[in-house]
This record gives sequence, structure tokens and C-alpha cells, in this order.
Amino acid sequence: MNISKDIIQDLIPLYAAKECSDDSRALVDAYLAQNPKEAEMLRRAMAGSFATAAPSPVDLSEMNSLNRSRKRLQVQSLLMGIAIFLTLAPFSFFHIDGETTWLFAKSPVSAGIYLACGAVVWLAYFVLRQKSPLR
Repeated sequence: MNISKDIIQDLIPLYAAKECSDDSRALVDAYLAQNPKEAEMLRRAMAGSFATAAPSPVDLSEMNSLNRSRKRLQVQSLLMGIAIFLTLAPFSFFHIDGETTWLFAKSPVSAGIYLACGAVVWLAYFVLRQKSPLR
């Protein structure tokens, strides 16, 4: 079986990284034994930075910052939604026994509780928004 130079060149990176099978390694060794010029080029390449180059560590600080910002925006959005609901709930209408009534008129205590809770959530929203570096 005649192995072409192209096949050996395809196997060289795996050979240099020591990730090819024993059969492929033996095939490349046999080819290099017959072609000392290419064997010398491979030796020089493996002695250089090609074989010892390690991938640089990934900088995750930007990804962590993005995730923190995304979480903060999700919390802000949730707080705003809850605050809007609690603020508008006292002004809602409901229908009981054929009578339509405004919550504020029928139960001012419940409406006041809704408004107080809404004020607390609005306060939390604005405090979180002030701390946000996204402004």
C-alpha cells in the first residue's frame, strides 16, 4: 500500500500532539524513516513552540460581569412588574352580587395595604437601580 505525502501531512498534527493511534504512529514513523528531510522538518517543528504551545487561559471576568448584569436586569424587571401591579391593584374594579365596585371604595384597608406594599417594592426597585452601573 502506497501512502501519499498528503495523508502523512494530515496525520502530522496528531502525531506531534501524541493523539493518534498506534497504527497511525507506526505509519508516520515508517514514512519518516524513508524520508529523512521531512523527519528533520518535523523534529524542528516539534522542538519549537508548535509542540509546547498551550492554549491561553480563558478570561471569564467579562462573562461573569455579563451574567451579573443580566441577573440585575431580571431582578429590576421583576421588581418593576410587581410594583406596577401593587400600585394599580387598589384602583381595580370587581363584580359581586350584580354590583360593580371599586376596591378602594369597598375596602380601603386592602387598598392601603396594596399601596404600601407597592411603595416598598418601588423603593427596592429605585435603590437597586441607583446601584446599577448600567445607567
